[in-house]
Amino acid sequence: MATSAAARATWEDLLDYGDEVPAEILAGVVVGGPPPAPRQAGPVRALAGTLSTCAGWSVLVGVAVRLAKYDIVRPDLAAWHRERLSEPGEPPIDVVPDWVCEVTSPWTAARDRRDKRTLYARSRIPYYWIVDPDARTLEAMRLEEGRWVHLGTWGASDRARIAPFERVELELGRLFPTSDGT
Repeated sequence: MATSAAARATWEDLLDYGDEVPAEILAGVVVGGPPPAPRQAGPVRALAGTLSTCAGWSVLVGVAVRLAKYDIVRPDLAAWHRERLSEPGEPPIDVVPDWVCEVTSPWTAARDRRDKRTLYARSRIPYYWIVDPDARTLEAMRLEEGRWVHLGTWGASDRARIAPFERVELELGRLFPTSDGT
């Protein structure tokens, strides 16, 4: 007896989750977790504020991006050269970003480092950053010939100019405030 394949989720299925649940679709399967905790939200706000000053870029926070029919992600941050995406319009955005950044949490770290890293390479996203609030690090990669090339890993005490945003110097410590707020 033949069995039918399970239905694969699409954008319409995500609409049922609403904005309260940060759900995504990876390979046709809806995945989600709790909303970002303050330790994830802090780096997102700090990076968004700093990188939004870069001329020629559109930097968006938590927006739905359709990379393929069955792959719809919500990177913590995504950016496009303005000539490729001047007005984002209604979600999901169907233009592949020029850069994405994920801020890991206990619920998302493995997915960010394995599943999404592979998906972002397959989707030909040129730059991928992973911010780890627990380790207080930022790791940057550039896609070359379908493979990620490690550009470096920076810690909270570092200042760096990191591709593709070399025009701005990042003070990494500002991404990781301590418990006393400094």
